[in-house]
Amino acid sequence: MAKLHTWKERMKESCFYGYNTYGGPDMGDVYEFMYRNRDSKCIDESNFEAAMKIIDDAWDKIVKDKNLDIDKPYEIVRFGDFAYGWFEVIHLEVSAPEEIIKVAEDIITFLECNCVLDEEDLSRRELEAAQKFWNDISHEEKIFYCEKADVELDDENENEVPWEVISYLCV
Repeated sequence: MAKLHTWKERMKESCFYGYNTYGGPDMGDVYEFMYRNRDSKCIDESNFEAAMKIIDDAWDKIVKDKNLDIDKPYEIVRFGDFAYGWFEVIHLEVSAPEEIIKVAEDIITFLECNCVLDEEDLSRRELEAAQKFWNDISHEEKIFYCEKADVELDDENENEVPWEVISYLCV
């Protein structure tokens, strides 16, 4: 089973940022759970959002089952950073109900063996990214990629990235 690490543990073990260079507020006793930043890939964005949905669903069930009337013991915290531009982390209170901490640990354990929490979401994000790339490149670049993927550029795939090009780019 994966172990969650607290903000303080991460700060002490960090050689680049840590207490020596961090100028922000003390985050207190919170577990740092998932990260993403300005340059995150589709898989990181997908897993971050999927993890939040899993945690939200688990929290809703806990609140309903135990008839609780308390705030969520977790939040997304956003930081500005000179290297990353920005990054976000899910902070989970150390005092959170045991069930929600176990859900977070289970997600981390799952990700150690599998790399994707939601295959459908990841596929959608990758297709959107490929289409954005295709829309942003010139006609000459489209010809180049179509030749590499052994597909003909025609009126239809001038506006929509061909699957053969996606396959070529992913190899």
